[in-house]
Amino acid sequence: MHRPTILQIRLDPLLSSDCAEALAAAGYEVIDVASRQQCQRLVASLDSPLVIVDDVERLTAWNIADIPALSAIVLTTTESEARAVRALRLGALDYFRWPDERASLLARVQALMPVRVVDDAMARAFVGESAAIRRVQHQIARAAATDCNVLVVGETGTGKELAANLLHSLSARAQKPFVAVNCAAIPDTLLESELFGHDRGAFTGAVETCEGKLRQADKGTLFLDEVGDMSLLAQAKVLRAFECRTVTRVGGRTALPTDVRIVAATNVDLAAAAKEGRFRPDLFYRLNVTEVNIPPLRERADDIALLVDHYARQCNQRFHRRGQAFSKDVLQGLVGYSWPGNVRELRNVVEATFVNSSARWLSWTDLPLQFRRYFPPPLERAVRGERALLLEALADSRGNKTRAAELLHCSRMSIYRMLAKYGVHSE
Repeated sequence: MHRPTILQIRLDPLLSSDCAEALAAAGYEVIDVASRQQCQRLVASLDSPLVIVDDVERLTAWNIADIPALSAIVLTTTESEARAVRALRLGALDYFRWPDERASLLARVQALMPVRVVDDAMARAFVGESAAIRRVQHQIARAAATDCNVLVVGETGTGKELAANLLHSLSARAQKPFVAVNCAAIPDTLLESELFGHDRGAFTGAVETCEGKLRQADKGTLFLDEVGDMSLLAQAKVLRAFECRTVTRVGGRTALPTDVRIVAATNVDLAAAAKEGRFRPDLFYRLNVTEVNIPPLRERADDIALLVDHYARQCNQRFHRRGQAFSKDVLQGLVGYSWPGNVRELRNVVEATFVNSSARWLSWTDLPLQFRRYFPPPLERAVRGERALLLEALADSRGNKTRAAELLHCSRMSIYRMLAKYGVHSE
């Protein structure tokens, strides 16, 4: 992901360091400038050059106002109206007191140099144009620009592992390993060996030395999936490893250094779990340095049609089809469905429908039967016709009226009335 570049002329090391960290966390790359000549060279390579100066006199000494297209913002730790006026007269675009006006500075920088939060990888991963998905893209872009731990929260099937992969691929650790661990699938008895590794002969069956997940992810990202299902014993062990930044293999005596970024995901309310004693508060705070919250699909219904089209195009390619698509009426039903399984359920339904039919336009009869039962019967009857639904239900139930009524969400008497109405004979 491209990060806009901001130049910085330092005088006060602490002030400039704090500012640089804030800008980096906001998604910018900050470059220190040591001389006017270096500043001119860098400006020539930037589309919208901006420099942060923490000393008004540098504006004069370096003739900042004479460098074409360069905008300057002055920072100070002390309030002085005279200094602010002088800075503006010397060509500064704005003047802020740090850290009191931190938010105002970041807002001004954002207006001058907006961070592009959606690149091609982001758009492919999180399909949609709703405000909800834009917020997710923005959160991921911001978090990827830092090296802090991230907690990804959301219901099952919303795409938490996808977000974790994106955080890694857009970060400075992208060229290093991404190692995923399913916390819910690791028994306590195997936890240490799985995460920390073991030496040869450490236990029965340990025929060779094995590196654990933490060492495998060294310099990269460790993804802890379903971290809310980790036992308290396991939480204590991983917390110590995170705090010490070292691991000791089972059966080993040497503490080995490890440098990993932690991305954890859960569908559990960890804050509530911590209050109830089901999750360690110290581990929760260590993991939740920044949060990415992925909304359920029902809260971004505007994206459903785009997602259906996206997965349909993928299926056309995978199954070597030519332009198969859902009919308008079926698409209307898909958009109106609540999708309790979220994006994962939607993708599975689209794939199953492609398996069921090779017709150009995919209709109601092509949808998986177990899925069609969840559609509102009035909508389905309006689209397909009551008689067709009756015949299908009777065929699926092999003439069993009670079962047919269940499939159509109606009473047995309603089945008999429809049989008479449409002149259908059923044994």
